Amino acid sequence: MSDAVLADAPPIDTARLERALTAWLPGQRWYAGKDRPLRTARVAEVGAVTSHGMILLVEAEYADGGPGQLYQVPIAVHPAPRPPDGGHVIAVQDDESVIEGMSDKTLVRELLHLVAGEREHPRLAFRSEPHCAAWPPPGRVAGCRPLGVEQSNTSVVADERYVLKVFRQLHTGTNPELELTRALRAAGNPHTAPLYGAVETELSDGPVTLAVVQGFLPGAADGWTRALAAVREGRDFAEQAYAMGGAVAAVHRDLAARLGSRPMDEEHRTELGEAFRTRLEQALAHVPELAPYAEDLRAAYADLADLPPGPTVQRVHGDLHLGQLLCTGTRWTVIDFEGEPSCAMSLRAERHSPLRDVAGMLRSFDYAAAHGAAPGWARASRGAFCRGYADTSGTDPHAQEVLLRAYTLDKAVYETAYERRNRPDWMHIPLAAIARLTGRDPAARPGGPAS
Repeated sequence: MSDAVLADAPPIDTARLERALTAWLPGQRWYAGKDRPLRTARVAEVGAVTSHGMILLVEAEYADGGPGQLYQVPIAVHPAPRPPDGGHVIAVQDDESVIEGMSDKTLVRELLHLVAGEREHPRLAFRSEPHCAAWPPPGRVAGCRPLGVEQSNTSVVADERYVLKVFRQLHTGTNPELELTRALRAAGNPHTAPLYGAVETELSDGPVTLAVVQGFLPGAADGWTRALAAVREGRDFAEQAYAMGGAVAAVHRDLAARLGSRPMDEEHRTELGEAFRTRLEQALAHVPELAPYAEDLRAAYADLADLPPGPTVQRVHGDLHLGQLLCTGTRWTVIDFEGEPSCAMSLRAERHSPLRDVAGMLRSFDYAAAHGAAPGWARASRGAFCRGYADTSGTDPHAQEVLLRAYTLDKAVYETAYERRNRPDWMHIPLAAIARLTGRDPAARPGGPAS
């Protein structure tokens, strides 16, 4: 058991810290308000962890008068103007430096031990999952390092055994990363990382998930890296794509078994079609290249109204692509179930057809192939993925061709708007898929999204 304690907050000058956070916050990779003028970053809640570390909940308030955003910023206070090596400085106050907490090894270690010890605090709850193998961590966590490039959350690897994933933009409700991974582990699913525990808090409008502790998979390579290597080296990827399809189908099967599924009724089909059409109209305003396909896209979405009985809806990953699968040996593990960080938890918890995830994977194979001008590679990989999915689930994605086509087209439309804003040179990738799927590409072969 660690000697980590939940202490009173170390003394800080809140007004000075808020000014420093207002300058620091917009420069973070995970900050979602880059297109809005930030007026101030207000410290809304403080949860002290140790005598030198705490978890801040920071409310970003905007000059445009629109809704604010809530962020989590762990900090550590060091009694020296220079922080420890690798510390990311937020502010210097007199003879103390305030650093970003996830770059502080002592704070990371103590957070892990608090989770393992299931400690309670007036503002924070540290909870360990029952029946965890090889947990808690040893009395001293020797090494910590950031995991890859920081994106919508911050992950730190401890002792090459555990990953502490801290969620940055916060919304009320249980994060799907905790909820879905917990369901999959309870089902004994072999395609998800071990879950050891979580850090949670309670706000006036409900619970909030602050962090999860999961097992680290040493030596694992993500699907995007493996796919790119195969494209660039001219290697076939069908065997790995087939295994990916089986892993995703097993995840869908167990999510349905643990969290339920139901038939896709008329109301759901109507709402889905409306959501697709709304995204299309929004994209058309910024992507004029979509105009030649607009009527075909609207027709594909309208076809949802006439779907025959059969499709079901359930909890799904919701943001699945090659980078969300890790391979250790011959087994693929599905990761990152938290969904879109900017969306409310109620939206992330909505039920969809499993084909939403299938469509995301089909589009991801296209993106990988574009790095090597390999349309045949993409076609073979998409087909192998669908075969793997069908052999595990007993349901061929192409048996629901209208629904799969609509989900895949919607994903491609979203991609055109994203690429217009961020990577205009990549616009041709989703546009080529839309041309193929609407039959406007003369080089396209028949056979649907996997062709």
